[in-house]
Amino acid sequence: MFRSQSRRHVGMCARVAALSLALGVATPLLGQQSDSTAGRPDFTPSITFLGSLETNPERLPGETGRTKFFSASGELPFRVDSPRWTFTLTYRPEYQYNQDDDALTSFDHSGSFALRGKLSPRTDVEIEGDAYASNELRGLDANDIVVPRSRRVRGTVDGELRQRLSTRDTLRFRGGYERLSFPDGDFIDSDTGYAGASYSHAVSARTSLSLGGNVRLATFDSGTRSRSMTTTVGGLFQLAERTDFEVSGGALWIQQDAGEGWLGVEQPGFTVRGRLRHRLERVSLQLLGERDLGTSSGLGQATLRDRIVGSVGWSDNRWGLVGLGGYSRNRGFSSGAVDGPTIQTLSACGRTAVRVSRAVAVVGVLAYAHQLGEIVQDTTDTFRVSLGVRLQANGLPLALASSTNDFSRIGRSARASC
Repeated sequence: MFRSQSRRHVGMCARVAALSLALGVATPLLGQQSDSTAGRPDFTPSITFLGSLETNPERLPGETGRTKFFSASGELPFRVDSPRWTFTLTYRPEYQYNQDDDALTSFDHSGSFALRGKLSPRTDVEIEGDAYASNELRGLDANDIVVPRSRRVRGTVDGELRQRLSTRDTLRFRGGYERLSFPDGDFIDSDTGYAGASYSHAVSARTSLSLGGNVRLATFDSGTRSRSMTTTVGGLFQLAERTDFEVSGGALWIQQDAGEGWLGVEQPGFTVRGRLRHRLERVSLQLLGERDLGTSSGLGQATLRDRIVGSVGWSDNRWGLVGLGGYSRNRGFSSGAVDGPTIQTLSACGRTAVRVSRAVAVVGVLAYAHQLGEIVQDTTDTFRVSLGVRLQANGLPLALASSTNDFSRIGRSARASC
């Protein structure tokens, strides 16, 4: 009997060991199978139909009028997530029909991509880009010339590599390229590239200090070139749990070549940038002010760019709102005693959507721009109001656009939000 019990005990132990071994082999396999779904793409398309009324559609000085636009636009966002990488790609086609003037009918395209991930536990990389071909007033972009109406083709790509040296120290390398062209020949095309590096040190849980610099080179189809160099010091301060303030300032040097070699121009002397950001569960607020080099004005030369931009975003499952407003000034340089031309722009836009069912929302848009300066002889105002519907797949929570509430890049452009 003792031997029989021993044999049963040994047999039970063998079965438990076999089961444990099977589970030990199966667990990583099950993990691999569950991880395989992480790379499955997420596709949530939508389409929007709008009717619009606009004043001064030609964006010409001193002219007013009213014309009607009808548009159909799509948003095709793809997203792929993996344990270490996230990739997003969005394409937005838009057809606009003007019943009063066929010359204003257009087919516009815009899109963006982003790749974010980790090369190692301490090394992060981020590559982003966007492009558009349009002749529309699209929200607020402090580099844009509002008048006259001209088709633009613009593409940008930016990259950043972050290396954490320790728990308190981080090194960043940045670089990017922008191409801006005017197919109708109304303004001057430009190519701009930049590279920079910065070092930051966390003094405390709420305060980080930084030191950085960058160089920028721009070439224009008119044969003019410009280059600049900046050195800055700054800091990031956590004012509250969801409120932070970032500021930096330093020296800015600019040189231009108008075909006679590099010549120094009036030195702007300093560059400065400040950003106040407040984030809640459903609300995002941001205020940005900066002075820096501008090359995308279409003037064919470098400009000293001053800009103040404010934004607000709010959304839940039934209602969403995004608003932008700001002022910008691009002041051109000259090698003589007379300053170059100056462009000043006041602009604002807002977009809202209210869900009426799982896949249908009512959408409204307001956009306004006011421009003055040497390029414009008379004050010019452009005002647009739009109303329509948006159809969104999969009954997802309401989203106005894939980048509506992501204001981290508002310093470069907020055009995609309105």
